[in-house]
Amino acid sequence: MRNTLLPVLVVLLSAAFVAVSLGTTLSGGRGPLLRTKLRLGAWLLSLTGVATGVGCGAWEPSCYKDTAVPVCVAHAEKDLDGTFYATPGAELRFRLQDCIYADASGTLRDDAGTEVVTSPLTPLDDSEEEFYFLLPKDLAPGTYVLTLFTNAHPDLEHQKLDDVYTVVIR
Repeated sequence: MRNTLLPVLVVLLSAAFVAVSLGTTLSGGRGPLLRTKLRLGAWLLSLTGVATGVGCGAWEPSCYKDTAVPVCVAHAEKDLDGTFYATPGAELRFRLQDCIYADASGTLRDDAGTEVVTSPLTPLDDSEEEFYFLLPKDLAPGTYVLTLFTNAHPDLEHQKLDDVYTVVIR
């Protein structure tokens, strides 16, 4: 009954609201027509709110439900200044949370931007969140930049994670 009566009532109230709005405009916005217009508008808002499930009831419109957005967050075991201080052949450890990617990787570049090594992040003890990036043993001392990617093919820019790390080799 509600599914047929409510739309008919809304249409009738809308028609009355349009007629009263026209009368209010022609009368200069004074008198009882303004009160009637406000009451009809309030009724329209109330009825359309009930019809869509908004209000005091237990309904929740599906268009307002939050969806989980996969966000990949990398936490690293680094110094307080955000820099890795390491030696050649060391493991740089990361914790990737909320990732849905099967194989993340990292690219290490020198100061000039030349790629030194690209390697997958290796899971630590069959963990789904703990990974490490193995530095080459023949890495020369200097400052490098490590960029993490969401998969093993870091050539696509949109697959890059937000985290870029500075690595200082001593």
